[in-house]
This record gives sequence, structure tokens and C-alpha cells, in this order.
Amino acid sequence: MPFRPMPTPTPSLAARTPGWTVRRWCRRVMYRPLWLCLLLLYGALAYGQTAAIEPGGHWPLQVWRDTGLLRDDSGSMDLQQVAALPAGAQRGFRRIGTEKLKSLDMKTAWWLQLKLANHDTRALKLRLALSPYDFREIDIYLQKPGSAWQHLHGGLTSPLAHRSSRSRLPTAAFALEPGESIRILARIVTTQPHLIKPVLYTNDGFIAHEVHMRGWDSLLFGGLLALGWIALMIALFSRNGAFLLLSAEALLVAGYEAVRRGYGHLYLWPDSTEWSYRSLHVLGHLSLAVFLLFIFEVARQEKVRLPGRRWLTGFTAFELGMALASWLGDTFLVRRIAAFSTPLFAVGLLLLVAALARQRVPTRRLMLLITAYVALHMTLSALEPWGLLPDFVYQGTLGGLGVNPLAVLFGFYLSLALLAAWITLLGKQRNSATEALAQWQAQENQRLSAEVATQTQALNKALEYANDKNRQKTEILSYIGHDLRAPLATIVGYARLLVHSPASERAAQLRAIERNVDYQLDLIDELLNYARAELKPLHLVSAPVEMAGLLEDVVRQGHALSQGQHNRFQADLPGILPHTVLLDARRLRQVLLNLLSNAAKFTRRGLITLRVRAVRADTASPVWTLDFEVSDTGIGIDPGRQDSIFKAFEQGPTRPEGVGLGLFIARSIIRTMGGELYVQSAPDQGSTFRFELKLMAADDHILHWAPPDLSTQALAQTVPALPSEAPPPHDRLELAVLARDGQLSDIEYWLARMSFAYPHCTEFFTEIRGALQALDLERIESLALAQPAPADAARTSTAAAATAEAPASKAADGGASFAGTPAANASAADASAAKPSAAAASTAGTQ
Repeated sequence: MPFRPMPTPTPSLAARTPGWTVRRWCRRVMYRPLWLCLLLLYGALAYGQTAAIEPGGHWPLQVWRDTGLLRDDSGSMDLQQVAALPAGAQRGFRRIGTEKLKSLDMKTAWWLQLKLANHDTRALKLRLALSPYDFREIDIYLQKPGSAWQHLHGGLTSPLAHRSSRSRLPTAAFALEPGESIRILARIVTTQPHLIKPVLYTNDGFIAHEVHMRGWDSLLFGGLLALGWIALMIALFSRNGAFLLLSAEALLVAGYEAVRRGYGHLYLWPDSTEWSYRSLHVLGHLSLAVFLLFIFEVARQEKVRLPGRRWLTGFTAFELGMALASWLGDTFLVRRIAAFSTPLFAVGLLLLVAALARQRVPTRRLMLLITAYVALHMTLSALEPWGLLPDFVYQGTLGGLGVNPLAVLFGFYLSLALLAAWITLLGKQRNSATEALAQWQAQENQRLSAEVATQTQALNKALEYANDKNRQKTEILSYIGHDLRAPLATIVGYARLLVHSPASERAAQLRAIERNVDYQLDLIDELLNYARAELKPLHLVSAPVEMAGLLEDVVRQGHALSQGQHNRFQADLPGILPHTVLLDARRLRQVLLNLLSNAAKFTRRGLITLRVRAVRADTASPVWTLDFEVSDTGIGIDPGRQDSIFKAFEQGPTRPEGVGLGLFIARSIIRTMGGELYVQSAPDQGSTFRFELKLMAADDHILHWAPPDLSTQALAQTVPALPSEAPPPHDRLELAVLARDGQLSDIEYWLARMSFAYPHCTEFFTEIRGALQALDLERIESLALAQPAPADAARTSTAAAATAEAPASKAADGGASFAGTPAANASAADASAAKPSAAAASTAGTQ
């Protein structure tokens, strides 16, 4: 109703002057027509507009905001009278606007009006659905401009065969061409309050929605029926009254939910008229009464004292009376009473469970959670038909909160969890007597088991200690075999340079050899300390270090290492460096030599590059970022193995494709310095290892430095000549393979076999022994692959044929035969490959 101002207090007789009377009369004359005009304007706007279906709209459409509502107190108005009401009539349709549709709270007839216009470019097949389902009578009238009214009849008081639609909800299907409009009137008669929510679907959308909802409903009904059947079977076999009541409760709830969703008048009792709208209330109140009886029975069996027992007894009797009244009495009155009694019951149930929780009842927490959920759901469901809930509660499902399958399924599965916990508790209580009899035996077994476990734990610790000691020994041996080999290779390289270098350059080379010897002695001291400290964590000793001396030393050693397999070495260093930085120079040198040694080992006649980049954030900052990169053009690393090459102390394979311990050592040092070591590689495309360190400058000086010129220090790459007397080519090929793999002990074993088989090849074996003592595996491989002169080749073949019979005769005399035929040599090679070799393992672990 329109707003009325507060009445003005009546003045006293003395104050009633003629002027006051005139002013009061003017206000009445002016204000009342103004209020009347506003009221008429409000009524005109109520149905002066039509709900438009725009192109690309979001389906389904909530059209209840565009629906008009008319109350017919007498219930005698027909279609012609309602359709003839002019827009804005005093007793015409009222526009609801942004408010919810009011609940139908009287036994009267109600009329709904909706006007729709298709502004889309397509013809639309639509369906208007009115919820909820349980109207006593509903008649829907459809009219397009220039056509007669179309009548659809439904409602619970009509048998299913007489209804226009066989849907569980009252619906009206129609089609609209582009630009076409339609007027819809609906007459509703009900005996209980409802919250009407008209929703407009496309025909296909409504069918899909119904299929979706029926799928969820089937899941709910299947679970409830399964629960009822299982509880019934348990009750019959165990003769337990609680399970019998639980079975009845599950079946009643299943029936209640089926009726609530509109399946009762569709499948259970399609021809019943009176029972169709009474069954919902009867089943609902009976389910509450049976639930209370179930609580009484469980408390009796578990000997739990129920708080508020009289209140529960009275409420049980009240629910039974409400069920009887719903069957025989006025359902509208029952519904109104239930709207107030259900929240009270929910609050009382919460108080009951809270009191049981204070008594330390098992599963009390789960019971409290379930009861809180059930109480909330019952309260909201009771308040929903009266329109007392906010708008967002009604969104998401056709028919409102009460029939939302997700909400009910959640409560159902919570109840299943409580049932499972309760059944488990019953099983534990029944087994308590048996457990008491077997308690002594269990305690004795536990004591014995604990004693066995203690002894087993002690043995496991002893075994773990022994394994740890073995691992430490293996780690130390691997460390020795790896990090001591790199300085030796550098020393050998500089010793070769001394042979071919002028006298003026020998002093610098001798100093490099001296530094490598000192570095190797430092590593030996570190290993001794490492063994004494039993693998203590890595520590850094930072000190001021001049970058020029450190990099020059690394460049010279990298150049020497690269000459081993005829590689070229390139130093790409910046022109600007910090003069002095704080770092552990010995550790950084160790990392760079490890990476350069790996590059030299796995690259043959290629290029090895050392790059260093120095960047400072700003001129005032003492922090420098140094980026180190070692790259080669060698065999590369398969992408699948790049994650495993950094594993701790893993001995690499003997083939050149392997990557071993050095990378783990390098990464450990870099991580301790605050950086990270990365690899980028591909098979046959070389490898690049890169890390970045943030270092603090020890002074403000900047160094302009260039790497030394090492172009005149290349090793002579002469091809050795094959002595006149040498073993056959297939034996020398075996030697070349051993030299390429670094199998030092196997090479010695090969020399012993071949010296016995070919005693006339003394000169060749002397050359091999000399190269082996100098660790010159490259020369051994070159000698093994060298080709003899034609005359020497013929002489070698004749000598090999002449000596082939000697091993056979010695074998006949009981001697050991090492060579004589290719097959015998292959067998010997297999035996040598299978023989363990510590020297080979240490050599192969360089990378």
C-alpha cells in the first residue's frame, strides 16, 4: 500500500483558527489526488511492460520478477473476467518488482499473469514451469494475438489421465516465432502455503534439466532403499529393534523425498486425488516420530541416560498426532503449525546431542555434526514456503532448497557415516568380552614382539653402520680416483710442453706444474681430514683472492688439459673484472678444473671454451655477479640422463658416454657458495655447464685483464711409427679399445698375455709400457692403431704365423695359453673385461 505520512496531532480548540482550517483543507484537497495519481501510475506500470526474450540470453530465465499476482478471495472469477481487467485496475494484477512472490497463505484462488515477446531472430520452443508441484488445482491459459485461449489442466486433485501434462511439475509448452508474443494466465487453488517461482526453459533445456535432476534423485532413492534393505536384513538376523526402526526410517524418508519431488502422483498413486497432497505431510511427520523412537531404542540398548526424556516423549506423541491430522484434518493448518514446531524440534535436537556429547558418548562429534546439518536443513525447508529466506537460497534448482538433491545427499552420506561408526561401536562392544579373555596373551605377545623388534632394530642399526662405513670408503676411493687424476693430467700435459717449448717459456710452465702439485697435495690433505671427520659437511674458507691470478692459472691448466686429445682451447673472458673478491679460491678452481677435465676427456679434436662474465648492479654496489660457463663440442649427453649425472658419488660407466663423480662434487661446492650448476646438452652436439655466483669485492679497484697467449704452447701432434715387430691387428685393436676407455689394469693384463704370446715384439711392448707409466693413453691408442710399412706388415704376419704354434705346444705340456687364434684372443679379451680393476674404476670416474 502507498506510504502515508504520520497524522498531525489535533490542536486544541483555542488553537483552531480559521487559517488553520483552511490550511488543513488545502492539504487534503492537494495531497489526496497526488497519492491517487501515484497509485494509478504504479498500477499502470505493473503490466504496461512485457518480458522480452532477447537474442543470446542466458537460459533458463527467471521470470517471476515479470509475473503479476491477483488474489480472488471469492474464488468465483473466471477467465473472461480476469482477462478483461484493465491495466492499472484497483483490484488488478500487482507488479511484484524486486520482491519475492508472496506465499499463498489462504484457501482462495490465485491468478498469475505473464506476457512474453520473442525478440530473437529464431523460432523458439519454450516451456514454462511452475514450482512447486503440489498445487491442489491449476489451470493454465495461453493466448497469442488474434487467436483463442488454449487451456491446460492439472493439479493433485485430478487423476493423471485427466492432466494435460505428464510432467512431475506443472508446465506449459508453446512456441514463439520471431517477433511473436504470448499472454499466459494461470489459476491456482491450494490449501497450503507455497513460494511460486515461474521459470522459462527452452524445451530441450527443460528435458535436459529433468534428466539431470532425475539422475541425482535416483542416486538418492537408491541409497535410501539400499540402507533400508540392509538394516531390515540385519534386524531379522540379529533380532535388533534399533535396526528395524532404522529400516522403517529409511523407507519413510525415501517415500517422503519421492513425494516431495513430485514422483508420488506420477508413479506411486497416479489416480489418487486426496492422498496425493496429504501424503507429503503424513510421511514427513511419521519419519520424525520413527526417528525419535530410534533414538529411544538406541539409548535403551546402550544404557545411555537421555537428557530431556519427557520432552522427547511429548514431541514423539506430537509428531504422531500431526501425522494423523495431516491424514484426516486441515492440511493448511498442519502446515502452519509445522512451520513453527520444526525449528523448535531442530533446536531441541541440537541441545540433546550437545548434552550427549558432554556424557562422553562415542561418535558424539559425528552425531553433533549430523544433527546440526539436519536441524539447519529442516529449519530452512520449513521457512522456505513462507518466503522468509533471502533470494540466494532459492537459486540453483527447480523447486527451491528443499528438493535440492545435493543437500539431501550430503545429509544422507553423513547419516551413513554415523551408522557405520555406530555399527563399528556395537561390534567392539560385543567383542570386548573376548578381548578381555585374550588380554594377557596379547600383552605377552606384545612384550615378546617388542623385544624382538628391539633386537632387530639393533641389528639393523649395526648393519646400517657397516653399510655406511663401506659407503664412506667407496666415496673416499671414488674421490681419490677422480680429483687426483685431473692435476696429474695437467702435470703430464705441461711436461710434454716442456719438451717442445723454448727455454724462455719453461719457467712459467714449471710454475704451473708446481701449482698443480701443491693443489694435489692440498686434495690429499683434504681427503685425510675428510676421512678423520667421517664425512662432515663441506665448509668454505673465504679470503681475498685476485681474479687475474686465479683465472690465469685456470686458463693455463685448461689449455694443458685440452691438448690430451688434440683439442683447441679458447678463453672468452671479459675485459673488466673486480680486482679482488672474497671467495674460496681452492674450491672454485676445483670446480672449474673438474668441468674442464670432463670436457677434455669427452671431446676429441674439438673445441673447449671457458667463458666468464662479470656484472655489477650499480657502480656504488660492492656485489658482483660472475657467470662461469664451460662448453665443448664433444659427444654430448642424452636428455634422459641429464638429471642423473649429478647424483652423489655415482661411479660413471667405463664408456666415454658416462658422466661420473666430478659433477656431484662441483654441484655441491657451487650450492654451498650460493649458486646452482646447470647443464645444456644433446647427443653429438657437445655440452655446456654454467653456474652463477654473487661475490663481494674486497676493494674498489677494477681490473682490465686479457687471457695469456697460449698459441705457441701446442703439443706436437706427431703420429707414432709402428715398430717392426708388433702383435696382429685384432690384438692391437683390443688394446686401442682399452686405452680409449682408460682401463689401466686391463692394459697391464693385456701386456702380460701378449708378451707371453708374442715374445719377439719387445720393442712394441716397451713403447706401450713407457706410455703407460706416463699415463699417455692417447699415445697407447695411436700406437695400437698405427699402420706398419708394407715390408714390416709381411714380416709381422710371418712372425705371427710362426709363433702361433708355440702356445698350443705349451698348452699340451700343461702351460697356460693366452693367444694363438682370434677366438682365443676374443676369449682372453672377455676375461679381461670381466676382471675387476680399481685403476680402471678410478680412471673412468673422472667425469
